[in-house]
Amino acid sequence: MGLIYDVPTLAALTLTRIAAEESEGPTELTGRMHSVLDDLVQRNGPGYLAELVIVLARARFIALDDLDDGT
Repeated sequence: MGLIYDVPTLAALTLTRIAAEESEGPTELTGRMHSVLDDLVQRNGPGYLAELVIVLARARFIALDDLDDGT
């Protein structure tokens, strides 16, 4: 059984949470995003990052589309 963030959608959620916490200033999670990405590459290979980028891009597009719709 893999880690929860071996699923691209859940990995994107994990990275978003880390980014949100890091955007508020240095915390205990500072630098954690690099560690998570390095672990993902080691566990799943570099091609996995392409899947992760697609999931993040789709989420970003949906968020922007929702803003444009006023919802």
